[in-house]
Amino acid sequence: MTYSFYVIFLFIKIIIDNSFAKGVVYDFEGKTRTVRAYKEVILSAGTVNTAQLLMLSGIGPRQELEKHHIRVKADLPVGKNMQDHWAAMLAFELSDDITPIQKKQVDESKIKQYISSKT
Repeated sequence: MTYSFYVIFLFIKIIIDNSFAKGVVYDFEGKTRTVRAYKEVILSAGTVNTAQLLMLSGIGPRQELEKHHIRVKADLPVGKNMQDHWAAMLAFELSDDITPIQKKQVDESKIKQYISSKT
């Protein structure tokens, strides 16, 4: 089985024929190109970009798609239950002359606010 992975292109939309993904339209070095799939299209563009690509392809909330003059192929609640994470893990390597901050950096009231209202 052969797989092709395209990771350095700007994907513009999914080609959909009869409710099936048949390929993708993408931009590479300023030129719009099309690639068709022999069997399937696997969409893995991250949380935000996957929803965006689906909507640019006509899959999403009808009102939102029509507002941007995108032909509706499937009226679905794409991106409607998206939630931010209250914390992110970051790692840094410090040089010997820099010491890490010792005091608490998390405000517990903000955590409680996030849990109750997701903001």
